[in-house]
Amino acid sequence: MRAKMDIERRLYYYGLGAKLPYGALNSIANAFDVAVHAPDLANRRKIARELLKGSPWVGFIPKESGYAVVGSDTLPGAQKAIDASRAIIEDRRRTGWKARRNNPFYQCERPEDFVDYPELIEFALSDAVMQIVSDYYGMIPQLKEIGIWLTPPQSHKFSSQLYHLDKPESQLVKLFLNIDANDDASGPLTLLPVNVSRQVRDKTDYETIYFRGDGRLTDETVFSICPTSSQVMLGGPAGTGGFADTSNCFHFGSRCASGERKMLTVAFMLPHKARDRRTPLFDLVPRPADEMRRLALCGAEFGSG
Repeated sequence: MRAKMDIERRLYYYGLGAKLPYGALNSIANAFDVAVHAPDLANRRKIARELLKGSPWVGFIPKESGYAVVGSDTLPGAQKAIDASRAIIEDRRRTGWKARRNNPFYQCERPEDFVDYPELIEFALSDAVMQIVSDYYGMIPQLKEIGIWLTPPQSHKFSSQLYHLDKPESQLVKLFLNIDANDDASGPLTLLPVNVSRQVRDKTDYETIYFRGDGRLTDETVFSICPTSSQVMLGGPAGTGGFADTSNCFHFGSRCASGERKMLTVAFMLPHKARDRRTPLFDLVPRPADEMRRLALCGAEFGSG
C-alpha cells in the first residue's frame, strides 16, 4: 500500500510538473485502482443496490451541488451522537488534548471512545447515513474517521481555515454536525457548491497547487472568480449541519473569532482510492454482524487494540 501511495503521488507531482492534463493522470490512477479492487467494488455496488431499494434517502445529496443541509431532527440517532461528543470534549478538558500540529482545532476522539460511546459508531453506520452516502457513491463506502473537534478562538487564518479541497483524487464525503450552536463568530463550515468549485479549480489550476504546493487558496483568489454570495454556511443550532463532497466542494472552517467551535464529523471514502486502507481508530470496535457494516469498517483490525 505504501508503494502504491508513493507511485500515485509521483504520478501527479511529476505529471503535473510536466504540464500533463490532470484529467488524464486521474484516469490512469483510477483505472489501476478499479482493476486491482474489481471484485470488492462489484460486491459493494451489489449490496448498495439492495440497500437502496425503496430508500427514502436516494438523491439526498444532489450530484450537481455536492452538498445537502441537515436539520437537527433530520438524521435518526444524531442527538445521542452529539451528546456523546459533548461528553468526550468535557473529558478531554480534564485529561488533556491531542496535539494540534498544523490544525486550528483539537482532535478529541480516541479509539476507546467508540467502545465507551457505541452510539457514535451506531450513528455513523446507521441506515440513514449509510443509504445517503452509498447512494452518492453508488457503492458501500469505507468509513475513514469520526472526528470530534474543538476550535478555540484565533486571530489569524491558516491550514483548513483557508479554502481547500480534501484529496481531490479520492472523493471524500463528510457529514458535519454542530455539537453546540455555531454562528458566524464560531467559524462554521463554509463551502462552495460543486459547480462553483469547478470554476475555481479551472481558473487557478488547483490540482497543481494541491499536488505541488500547499493546496490552500486565499479568499481574495476565490472571490476574484466567484461572488461571495456563492458561499454556503452550515452554521446553526446544535444538531444542524450537512453532508459535503469535500473533494469537489471548496471549503473552510474553524475561523473561530470568539467562543468555541465544537464539531462532530463523519468521513467516508471510496475504498479503492484510499492511500492507506488502515483505520486504526476503529480497531477496538466489535466486529459487525452484517456485511454492509463490515465493509464500511474494512480498515479496522477488530479487537486488536
